[in-house]
Amino acid sequence: MKINPSFGSRCGGYTLIEVCLASALICVGVGAAASLSMNLDKIEQINQRQARVLALAEGGARLWQLGLDTTTVNALLLSDPAAANTQTSVTFVTVGNVNVANRKSASTNLGVFERANIKASCKSRDGDGGSDAGQVRDTIQFTVLR
Repeated sequence: MKINPSFGSRCGGYTLIEVCLASALICVGVGAAASLSMNLDKIEQINQRQARVLALAEGGARLWQLGLDTTTVNALLLSDPAAANTQTSVTFVTVGNVNVANRKSASTNLGVFERANIKASCKSRDGDGGSDAGQVRDTIQFTVLR
């Protein structure tokens, strides 16, 4: 029995080109995963700021509706350590009174309510390194009655 010399000399490994292509594909995949991870972290920070600003604004509205004046509400909200770390500002402006009438009967008056505008905003941190560092972001504004 004769052995074919060309068959025995070939090893079953990969060529250099195949290894380079596989390495390039793996590098592209790892780079995409790293980029996605960084973007998700940034989105999570933005969502956390927005949730904090909304919670402060809603808490301030509830305190004001319970009868506290606007300066007391501002002092209570901004003394929160979480608000101090995020450069959050909450402003209350008492606009005046609003007369609320019944829609079904125009002659029926439901009462006169005090109205206030609430504006809560959060500044981006100066350490972000971006061009928008220190600018006001995540502003929420609404009107409440008591």
